[in-house]
Amino acid sequence: AAGTPEDPFVYEYAAGWYSRRAPFLSAASQQLYRDQINKVICPVIGGKPLREITSDDLAAVLATRQHLSRSSQQKTVLILKQIMDAAYEAGAVDRLPARKLKPGGRPPQKRHAITEKQQADLIAAVRGLSVEPCVMLGLYTGMRREEICGLKWDAVELSGKAPHLTVRRACRWPKNTAGEITEVLKTDAAARVIPLPPQLVQFLQELKEEGKTILLSTHIFSLVEKLCDRVAIIKDGKLVISGTMDEVKGDTSLENVFLELEADDV
Repeated sequence: AAGTPEDPFVYEYAAGWYSRRAPFLSAASQQLYRDQINKVICPVIGGKPLREITSDDLAAVLATRQHLSRSSQQKTVLILKQIMDAAYEAGAVDRLPARKLKPGGRPPQKRHAITEKQQADLIAAVRGLSVEPCVMLGLYTGMRREEICGLKWDAVELSGKAPHLTVRRACRWPKNTAGEITEVLKTDAAARVIPLPPQLVQFLQELKEEGKTILLSTHIFSLVEKLCDRVAIIKDGKLVISGTMDEVKGDTSLENVFLELEADDV
């Protein structure tokens, strides 16, 4: 069944509302909104005319989430309120049934900072392992996982009177992908400068002096441009070009460089 432009069903209005918002959302937020609309909201009230939706209808949606935590229910409440508020502003409904809607569920567990002994035990447990830099950065800077995975040396300043790092990239894991580094951060506030304590400065200096390198072999040029500081192209077992990313690709793309090298052999 389908409604009319003046009197749409919930599923119709929600689909249109999402399509207007999607271009401004991150990939993760797009997935969250789709899941909430398609798997939570529409199975309960999607087939009802939007104008007939009451607070009881919205409570019925939330009742399907009662076994989840308060934060999980809050996501459903947020999207229901956004949809109904948009409908009210557009004149599609004449009341706000979601105005008093509140999440229930289990309150979040209180978090406790780890003790100095626990911190020392953790550092000792990861010493020498590949995960050690991530643990050290997380302990001493409070950076999020995606920020640590997106960190490069060009954002780390270890010299001078005020050693610091700048959060300017993050790693995202869109559904069914291996991850990608982006300079689009979650919020404006995520772009920040973090001072480095002496023990972390020493650790990072030693790490940099070791010259640790990750060798990535791939034909996905966009991935190389996002992840690598230096690049080399090998053709028929011979090194044909190498250098920093800027030296190799200049003002063009790495894929164009590769295609030009291929064309030279034709």
